Amino acid sequence: MPSPCPSRSPSPLPPASLPLSLSCHCHTLHLTLPISRSSLPLPAPICHCTRCRTHFSSLFSTWLHLPTQLSPPHPALDKLVQYPFTPRTKMYACPTCGATCFLDFGAGWLVGSGVVDWGALRGAVAEETGEGETRDETSMNGTKNRERKDVLVRRGGEHCAIEHTGDGGAAVWMSGIEKREAGEDSRLVPDGFGEEMMASTKGKLQELGLRGDWDGRVRFGCGCGKVVGYLSKGERGAGEQRKNETMKFEAILVGDVDERQCSGFEVGAWVEVQWRDVICDGELGRFLEEVKMGQVGDSGGITRAQDSEDASSCGLKLYRSAPGTERYSCSGCGARVFVVDRKRPGRIKIGAGLLKSEIGARAEDWLSWRIDVPDEDEEDKGEEELMIGLKEGLDIWTKGLKEGLARTDSVM
Repeated sequence: MPSPCPSRSPSPLPPASLPLSLSCHCHTLHLTLPISRSSLPLPAPICHCTRCRTHFSSLFSTWLHLPTQLSPPHPALDKLVQYPFTPRTKMYACPTCGATCFLDFGAGWLVGSGVVDWGALRGAVAEETGEGETRDETSMNGTKNRERKDVLVRRGGEHCAIEHTGDGGAAVWMSGIEKREAGEDSRLVPDGFGEEMMASTKGKLQELGLRGDWDGRVRFGCGCGKVVGYLSKGERGAGEQRKNETMKFEAILVGDVDERQCSGFEVGAWVEVQWRDVICDGELGRFLEEVKMGQVGDSGGITRAQDSEDASSCGLKLYRSAPGTERYSCSGCGARVFVVDRKRPGRIKIGAGLLKSEIGARAEDWLSWRIDVPDEDEEDKGEEELMIGLKEGLDIWTKGLKEGLARTDSVM
């Protein structure tokens, strides 16, 4: 868990404002921005673009759009590191724990929604208005209906760059993706998106199952190209490898508090493999062998020993987020590349967004997906509606995909 932040007296908020409290895992970022009640719900875009996947290592990034004229104070930005992102944007991250904090896109600011203290904001809204996750909606005839709606964020129609994924990415698992009024934004999900992506994915997997060019490995790499390697499953025959679910790697969607505060986003995506499945050449390969043997990284259970440090000449930075948990990120682009849990010897996690599968971002020719939903009694469950929607969508998708492929196999 994060170390306690230094004691400080909070600055008084302006009248008629609510606290948007932000904190990364190590508390390098720790501030409260005042937002007006009228600015709620805040737009909460989700981006599926290739740049986000390779710079942040998850399948998508989650943001809050700060109200107009509101920006992070310079003293807070001065504590962060700026990574190259695009010619028109500036990305700020914590230099210690690596959390993505802000994105300046010229016309405004985005904040990574994983660093938001949702409990404090919901509590402030409830205290002021009596509203939590619901609000009164007045119908045309004047009657009021109490509906379950999030009064803090607005996600509907805020999905960006789905076309970059090749297979729809995680958007196929998300509920509430609706087409807005025609002409507003051509990137939004059209009607029948899920059905179209399901048919496309089945077709791609069936084609791969029939091909004989299996080389037994898939490439992964970060946004700047400093970290490159392969995951390998050996030299088995194409049909056996492509169709057997037990031969796939396990990929996990994670949304606990450590993941959110170390990444800056609501949901992380990791592929857990055995050490022997990871192939890296040169300095990176030698470095990972040292990590595997405990010669690098293992601090005897000391949490955040030396906070963040340059772990090797191959361009990785190390952050210990909990006793025995080591997080390695690229010093060039900030991509969160590896996680090593010393309580699970023989295994390593790799950011799923870094994989270069030929069928798309979900890499379902290589990965079998599941989700870890935070416990109900967890102190800070974040924006839990997103995790609930993902779980429901993932269950439906997985069942439909398996049934479709099983029917195809039975007639071949």
